[in-house]
Amino acid sequence: MVEREISNNTKLPITEPRNGPLSIAADWYARLNLVPNEARKFITSEILPSFLTGKLRSLGEDSNKLLKFLEDKDRVYDTENIPKKGPVIFIANHWTKGPFRGNWTHLLITREVAKVREDSFRDIRWIINGNISVPVSGLSIPFTNKYIMMMAETYSLHAIGRKNNPRVPFEIMRSFKRGDLIGIYPEGDWSTKLKEGNAIAGAIISALARKRPDGFICPVGVYSDTEDNVYSRFGRPLKMSQILELSYPMPSSKEQRDIVHQRVADFLMRNINPLVPRWYRLEALKA
Repeated sequence: MVEREISNNTKLPITEPRNGPLSIAADWYARLNLVPNEARKFITSEILPSFLTGKLRSLGEDSNKLLKFLEDKDRVYDTENIPKKGPVIFIANHWTKGPFRGNWTHLLITREVAKVREDSFRDIRWIINGNISVPVSGLSIPFTNKYIMMMAETYSLHAIGRKNNPRVPFEIMRSFKRGDLIGIYPEGDWSTKLKEGNAIAGAIISALARKRPDGFICPVGVYSDTEDNVYSRFGRPLKMSQILELSYPMPSSKEQRDIVHQRVADFLMRNINPLVPRWYRLEALKA
């Protein structure tokens, strides 16, 4: 296993990105998402070859490396709230600003969780959107979706979307049942103001609670400031029994199930709400 700790004097290997559509797409995707220059080179020279060869990588280890480029601008609070063992779902707000255009959030959470967990080798398997499209038109962005799907394969993420494998939801259930860590953004869309939860997220969490009623849900508040300092605050873990109480009995009609799933999603967001600054909170989410 590769050591997670990296010396401050360690220099990451940097080479020119490979020529080809996927390399160009990876570099374009990184530029679009405000990835720091050195991190972008690491992605195209070290991570992309793994995508192309199908080699598995550790998101925790790569998060540790990529976040080195933030130059100590990360602030992390209350990591003692992270469950040290057992199945856990990490829920976070979908902040869209800062370095990596908001993608730093799952990197930072994954890195901090790996530091605390007894099974530090077990990465968070984030649920991501594998069907990126041009706003309004719905047209897929050339090569970008393929790049995202290869990233999901390399890091064992769960990519969902209209064009993806319909078995993914079942894979998420099996993954959590065997003790994997799951990460999800209940809001769904990116935001700079906290929003109500998405009913789809509520449906996923409700199903997972039934698979592992002994598991936990750990809320995380993430945000950045105008100087690109990034912050994450871990809240006290929630018990699955709280989700089961909200979603039992599950109605038979789709309309009523949607209402229950929305109730669960809003409950999740209410627990994230106090973990972010007052200017970011949503009044409607107060308990």
